Amino acid sequence: MRKIASFAFVLGLLCLQAVGAETLPLEYFIKHGDNQNVKISPDGEYFAVRVRQEGQVVLAFIRRKDMKVTGGARPLNDGDILEVTWVNDERVVYTLTKDFGYADQPSSTGELYGVNRDSSRHEIIFGQGAINERASKLQRKKRTIGDHEIISLMPDDEKYILITVYPWKVVNGYAYTNPDALPEVVRLNVYDGRQRPLERLPLPASRAIADNEGELRFNIGRNKEGKTQIKSYDPDEKTWSDFTAATDLSGTVYPMAFNQDSNLLYVSSTQGEQKTDAISRINVETGTVETLYHEPAHDYFQRYSHPLSQEPVFVRTSAGKASYDYLKNPNSKLARLHRTLVNAFKGQAVEITSLTEDLSEAVIFVHSDTNPGEFFLFNTETNKASFIMAANSWVDPRRLRPSEPFSLNTDDGLTLHGFITKPEGEGPFPMVVLPHGGPHGVLDVWGYDSEIQLLAHHGYAVLQVNFRGSGGYGNRFLEAGHLEWGGKMQDDVTTATRWAVEQGIADAQRLCIFGGSYGGYAALMGVVREPDLYRCAIGLAGVYDLPLMFDKGDILIGRSGEAYLKQVLGEDRQLMKERSPVHQVDKIQVPVLLVHGGEDRRVPIAHGEAMRDALKQANKSVEWMAFEREGHGVYQEENRAKFYGRLLEFLGEHTAPQS
Repeated sequence: MRKIASFAFVLGLLCLQAVGAETLPLEYFIKHGDNQNVKISPDGEYFAVRVRQEGQVVLAFIRRKDMKVTGGARPLNDGDILEVTWVNDERVVYTLTKDFGYADQPSSTGELYGVNRDSSRHEIIFGQGAINERASKLQRKKRTIGDHEIISLMPDDEKYILITVYPWKVVNGYAYTNPDALPEVVRLNVYDGRQRPLERLPLPASRAIADNEGELRFNIGRNKEGKTQIKSYDPDEKTWSDFTAATDLSGTVYPMAFNQDSNLLYVSSTQGEQKTDAISRINVETGTVETLYHEPAHDYFQRYSHPLSQEPVFVRTSAGKASYDYLKNPNSKLARLHRTLVNAFKGQAVEITSLTEDLSEAVIFVHSDTNPGEFFLFNTETNKASFIMAANSWVDPRRLRPSEPFSLNTDDGLTLHGFITKPEGEGPFPMVVLPHGGPHGVLDVWGYDSEIQLLAHHGYAVLQVNFRGSGGYGNRFLEAGHLEWGGKMQDDVTTATRWAVEQGIADAQRLCIFGGSYGGYAALMGVVREPDLYRCAIGLAGVYDLPLMFDKGDILIGRSGEAYLKQVLGEDRQLMKERSPVHQVDKIQVPVLLVHGGEDRRVPIAHGEAMRDALKQANKSVEWMAFEREGHGVYQEENRAKFYGRLLEFLGEHTAPQS
């Protein structure tokens, strides 16, 4: 582990490249970050750091006083360490991910590991590998085929945590959360992995919420029709009942957390004409309700909670650049701390990754559209910050391009929000339109994106728009996208594209459209609906045959998967065909690049192959790239080099100035 200290933990590690006009190498933008996260121990004496070493994400423990590596852990099996949690001053637990090939990035193994800060007692404590046949029955771990969620760190017991266990089932060789199985709440020993079952949840594939004493209180799930169900738990009677919140809270009310005394319940709901997010506080004894946060025009993007009580303290909003709203709790030390940090790091997003138990020191993560992120240690008593490390140590923010928010109105009265990233120089520029995936509930937010920076560095303006159906702007905006795949959702992308041309940002003769997943669908439907607007289209892991979604793909495996598809796509198969690029290839007049992973189970490669074959049969210009061991995207760096290298060539071939 000493090699880690030599390149990752010395102050001043961020060696900035000389600012100049030379083109940066492709690797600059496609490499995965080297320093993943930093968390401080409850007593403030150590950092737990996830760092990429020799292609693998490992764990290192750094002693604060001299910044020396005192211990660490490499995964006991192949894979990367994902989430690290201090459970006491001595011990952390971590989750593991592996590149199974079927997702756009490594996926959880469902297992949980424990290790002490001196590297001792490193072992699996939960999951399918957690078994020791030679131990006595009292000491033996339980082998669990499933996943977990930590719901309480059990503040009065350093040996145990409370987890929810989610059984898996295997479909076509892949493991999924069983949508029909009832999860179980379990008390787990973080040193030896022994389990004590506490309660079976009443709702399948659902979440549990505990209060600050580690008592189980709520269960939240969905039925097969996709409707939210909430049950409350009486720990004395050990009974479940339907949760009914105060009548003046509209829509579905989601319990989130309790205060330190567990007599005030924080809930989220939707309020106002646009049905945007609200956070309220309910007195569980009197039933009185106080609204702490609500913005009529947009939701919150992230919620930040007190590290001990989990009470929400402030939120980052969805709209524009990073901005924050603080809940009505003026005496919160954490809120005052964050306000100080936001003022100190102006123009950047500030996240608190961890705090000491006495709140005297915090590790903060500062990032922006041009900064992949830097970790600092902040002393809350002296208001001084010291640099720890950078997330992508090779990146010079001065070489990157800012993303600016914009808004515009549609013909039918909606307001669309998005971001435009311009290259150096004077426009109009060749432009890449980049519709996001999802699509429902997903949104583009302001921040660092290596793909966007790669395109901007090579001379392209990049347009992102949160078309109707996206998240972040209330349920009415989200619901406006239902039944509008290939319809008004596509019109919103077109409206934003024409806006960029009218603003003098984009050259109308040098436009291409590129996206992944739903974005791949939107890219191909873009050249179906607007054959004269774009010069090329690139679809990555795209959906090209809407009726096929009811027959293939892992959306159907979820408890409400079919109901979701019917809600957003409808049941009119003929209309779905009319809005499927694979059935509309005669309208496509521009070159197409299709990219797909052979192990994609969200959008099986059959979509890409059918689109490729239909274009070929119609004598259209189509290029095909298939990566056998990739899933729903391109993750492996060698494959990323091939894909993005060809992407730049393809764009250059079709956006060159016309004579």
